[in-house]
Amino acid sequence: MDQISAAVAAGLLDSQTFKTEYLGEIAERSGRVWDTALIDGHQEGKPRAVIDPTKTEQYPLPAAPPLTAWSVGLDWGFIHPTVITVWEKQGETIYARDCRIREKTALSEIMEEIREDFRAYTVYADSAGMHENDQLRRLGLNVRPVIFSKEKDELIGHVRWRLEKGLLKIPDPNLDNRFFTLIQEMKAYTYDDKGKPRKINDDCVDSMLCGMHPFTHETPAWMFKVIGAKRQWQT
Repeated sequence: MDQISAAVAAGLLDSQTFKTEYLGEIAERSGRVWDTALIDGHQEGKPRAVIDPTKTEQYPLPAAPPLTAWSVGLDWGFIHPTVITVWEKQGETIYARDCRIREKTALSEIMEEIREDFRAYTVYADSAGMHENDQLRRLGLNVRPVIFSKEKDELIGHVRWRLEKGLLKIPDPNLDNRFFTLIQEMKAYTYDDKGKPRKINDDCVDSMLCGMHPFTHETPAWMFKVIGAKRQWQT
């Protein structure tokens, strides 16, 4: 039974969380947050997030809700750019559908853009923009704040899990340059000496993490029992 639960846990958890929470190993948060080979590498036997958007077998045509689930990730920029990312989940795979970087656009214009283009979707926005999120609500949008201080680690782990399982697909920026900065930021995303993600050149990444919020899956209750039992046995 323990072998079965371990196999299921390995399927539901990203590799880092599996090692620390299930196997009880010490976490080492250093270097790159995500394996760059899983983003745009060409290693045999490993999945790759970057795909050819001209091939429908890799990048299927979008479907309108409620046939598929959609989300809009929003990272407000006050000094840095504001970034809007759009995601669609078909089956178990999430596809990046848009990435808009607004560097010098007034926030009022960005809000109007979101109202015009995404009124049918839930916007998952960085909670740091509390005033701006409230303004979007007044415009009639459904806004769900994402609290990075509490949720960022889980969202990072979820992206890692999707990369490892081949369940996150982003158009090749050589074929669709809207995604160039997102891919570059993902590859350059690193931990600092305290094991925290560096807050530098991460606007697109933060928008992506916000957009992942509705797609995270809860850890089954039985797994917590197994983890607790293993820790008690280890002590």
